[in-house]
Amino acid sequence: MQKLVVTFLISTCTFALVSAEPRVSVDFAEAPLSDVAEYLRGKSAEYDPSGRGWNLLIDPSVDGDQPITLRLQQVPLAIVLAYAAELGDFTYAREEFAIVLRARDPDTPYSPPENLRRGKELIGQRAAQITLESFEAEAAPLGDVVRLLSDRSAELQPGADPLNFVLGPNVNPDTPVSLTLRNIPLASVAKYAAELSGLRIRVDGWAITFLDPDPPKVTTTESPAAP
Repeated sequence: MQKLVVTFLISTCTFALVSAEPRVSVDFAEAPLSDVAEYLRGKSAEYDPSGRGWNLLIDPSVDGDQPITLRLQQVPLAIVLAYAAELGDFTYAREEFAIVLRARDPDTPYSPPENLRRGKELIGQRAAQITLESFEAEAAPLGDVVRLLSDRSAELQPGADPLNFVLGPNVNPDTPVSLTLRNIPLASVAKYAAELSGLRIRVDGWAITFLDPDPPKVTTTESPAAP
């Protein structure tokens, strides 16, 4: 039996996250990468005053049919692409006339690009300052747990962007989570949910990401300019 019961205390601290970049919210559920790319092409053209947007090319080394599951709220398009690249295990580079998606070299370790890392201290601070009066989960799917935490963060900090949670590569959203907690920061709920699922957490500038327990690896990815 699955159960989720959560009671929240509203944090007294509010945050104004201001950016001139257009923001989007996405909820891809096993969407083919080719569909994600088409969405990014369309949205970038919509936000580009010239109407050109991004030329996104998928190299034959990348499986355009691979499924992408990703939920993000109020983020720039470049952030959607960066997380899709991590989930799809590909790299991307801005060339003169296009952004090209290519398979990542398996011998080249991964690390989040700079546009994901920027602002991670603020995200960690926000997650630590939302207090939950109670949190109960009985064999609840991990995916449901993080979705609820994201939704409640938006309700409890009006005017601030929602906290996003990303389930990284090979993380099973159906992993059952059982927790009974009282008077605890949202950040700690996420930490314990990860630990009980055999995972680790990485705090980014746009999301809290659940990852497999392997140690972080190092490489860089060029971020496309905002449309």
